[in-house]
Amino acid sequence: MPETSTTVFSDIPALADRVQKAWNAVNRDEKAFPDIAFDALGRLDPPAFRLDDVSRFLLTTHTPQPAAPRVFSDMPVNVHRGDGFYVELLIWVDGTTAIHQHSFSGAFRVVHGSSLHSVYRFEEARRINSRTRMGRVACAGMQYLRKGDRRRITSGPGGLAHALFHLERPSATLVIRTDNDPDAGPQFSLHPPGLAVDPRTPDRLDEPLKRWVRVLETLGDPVEMDDPLVDRLFSLDYGRFARFALTYPDFAARLDARTPWERALGAPGAGARRLAERFGAVPADALVRAIIEEQRCEWLRRTRAGIADPGLRFFLALLLNGRSRGQVFTALRDRDASVDPATECRDALVALAEAADDPANGDLLERCPWLDELRGVMKPLGAHAGKAAALLMTAGFTGRDRRENGDPVGRAASALAGLAPLQALRDD
Repeated sequence: MPETSTTVFSDIPALADRVQKAWNAVNRDEKAFPDIAFDALGRLDPPAFRLDDVSRFLLTTHTPQPAAPRVFSDMPVNVHRGDGFYVELLIWVDGTTAIHQHSFSGAFRVVHGSSLHSVYRFEEARRINSRTRMGRVACAGMQYLRKGDRRRITSGPGGLAHALFHLERPSATLVIRTDNDPDAGPQFSLHPPGLAVDPRTPDRLDEPLKRWVRVLETLGDPVEMDDPLVDRLFSLDYGRFARFALTYPDFAARLDARTPWERALGAPGAGARRLAERFGAVPADALVRAIIEEQRCEWLRRTRAGIADPGLRFFLALLLNGRSRGQVFTALRDRDASVDPATECRDALVALAEAADDPANGDLLERCPWLDELRGVMKPLGAHAGKAAALLMTAGFTGRDRRENGDPVGRAASALAGLAPLQALRDD
């Protein structure tokens, strides 16, 4: 492939100079920075994105590059360092951002690929401490972002709270951001249905435990749930326990091994009862619900990692972020106004069941056991599998009526409605 004379990096020095001058003119007010960055990105007309341009830049640049634990995305590239701000290129392959607020201001622009952009709001109801809050996490809407689309980043509790699910492999976004906004407070991660936690809190107490669990999970070894380990976890304060449990939701769910966490919501098992005794009924219930939701999201992330088709990856993004069938259908029309959303969802469910039934995808099933449940529901129906998937999207569907009537397609649709990863397709 012939080399081009310009790359995505070529116009960054002039862009950064324009940003610096505009920001200096308003006394470096962080509240003004999102508009300045948004305007600068709108003036940029980058050429086609190429990975080899990135490698050439990294081999020749003198700009300091980020190091763990500050790495964000699959590959962040610091393109320019200004006075109080910087420009970075974030490259995504399978990375998906958690729902997060921001301790900085700026703007971002899609320069390659596309993304599902989900916007959230957090309504605080109770302060646990400065880095842990309870309340309500609500999805305000989902937007399909194409190459060239821009969004402002506003900081603090009332600023932008969002998650990005990147569809193509790779996808890339260009970000202009302040180093930090001192009055923005912690950069909370939001965990539906109702927790806000600062995940970046330095913690010498539970970090060795996290490393131990991380090693065992990587090796595929089960973590022994012996009494000293469990006692150690329940000795943590609420914020530390929440950070640990939401980082390792599968492990946390095993704390209630005799009764799954899902049952704990109706008839508390040993783990849920111990949480309630330790922290109180309301905080314990909020944490249990957040663990269940994080586990559901983790199942969908693992599924996405084994799927290359952009259409199916978009569908998985909708399942991950959507809170209602209406939101899912709206996002599908936003991406392509000519499609019938119900048909798209039906076809995607059938395709996922077929992928689960493909022996070549054995590793996918091992990492995503919910797909085995999906296959178990759909495969016996044969040619009628699509009817069950379509029935799930029918506004008047009630699984109880279908079960009572002995309709196998209705029973399958009811079983599909019971699969946690598909909750976004249930009735609004």
